[in-house]
Amino acid sequence: MEGEGRGETFGRHMADVVEQQLELLPYSRKDKKLYLEILISELEKYSFKPRKVGEPVNDGCVWELDRREPTDIWDPVSYAVYLREDRHLGYQKETSKRIMDALLEDLDDLMDEL
Repeated sequence: MEGEGRGETFGRHMADVVEQQLELLPYSRKDKKLYLEILISELEKYSFKPRKVGEPVNDGCVWELDRREPTDIWDPVSYAVYLREDRHLGYQKETSKRIMDALLEDLDDLMDEL
């Protein structure tokens, strides 16, 4: 898209990767749509609340992968946790919001195509 920043561009590339991975799963079209619905729902749980160094932990400070099983691409909840953790590690909540917004916009478009 014209005029978009680095964060939006990265979010759209993340959506492209999700779409390619979804295509590799041997699910029916209906099951792929359900998978994508669950994934989007889980991604929307991401907190954009910032936390500065030295401030107490808040709901924006989440260790998504702490003591979890390895990421399972077959499970949309597990995959969403992985994608959310990627955003938490960026530490720039404003950039993370632009990335997540672009990712969700493209995934919503993909949902309409399924």
